Amino acid sequence: MLHKSFFFSLSCAAALMLSSCGESGSGSGSGGGSTHSTGTFSVLVPKGWKVNSFYMSGGTIVEPNIVAVYKGDYAGYCPLLQIYLYPGGEGHVPENRDNYRETSDFQIKEGNYTWTGFKGMTRKGFSEDYIEPLFVIETEMDGNKMKIACWPEMGGDQKISFSDTDVKAIIASIKLEK
Repeated sequence: MLHKSFFFSLSCAAALMLSSCGESGSGSGSGGGSTHSTGTFSVLVPKGWKVNSFYMSGGTIVEPNIVAVYKGDYAGYCPLLQIYLYPGGEGHVPENRDNYRETSDFQIKEGNYTWTGFKGMTRKGFSEDYIEPLFVIETEMDGNKMKIACWPEMGGDQKISFSDTDVKAIIASIKLEK
């Protein structure tokens, strides 16, 4: 039986694909950039990247605790980092590694935080084939859980890596808003 968090991730990805068009960043990871605020946290959007929040019609953010920062024209078909905030840890369920194949531990330190989790292979859409790499990393910020799901090779020729300046800058820029 698939774990509840897998279905949550899948539903968030589907919602992301149906969400409004992304806003473009106006800077680069090495030289600044635009900051996107969800109302609960903020994140850098480097030049050449876009951001999607989960909006209702009329521009109201429906889910201020989730945002996707992606490199390309459309969030459903390009590399992305989907960032989740769980205020006070409420609603946080650790990602079940059993839902993925070829998993291995993964850790990165950016800014003041160490993010730990795993790398694995995930399904492409509803296919039974496990063909796309996925990283799931988590940290704690001031008593709140933060999670990043990263699809570094999602469709097309573009790829991102945790060694990329922009990716490091995005992760290091995440700040809670009070």
